[in-house]
Amino acid sequence: MKLQFDSRQDFQLATIRAVVDVFEGQSLRQGDFEVSLGIEGASNTNH
Repeated sequence: MKLQFDSRQDFQLATIRAVVDVFEGQSLRQGDFEVSLGIEGASNTNH
């Protein structure tokens, strides 16, 4: 399934705001795992 985002759709922006608001006031802390995009120095290891 491919999800598409169109920033011109007001309902999509409202949904994003609602989800972000759920986490408002929560403290930031290190979890058991991390997700990183565009890791510097990483090589492409597709086989």
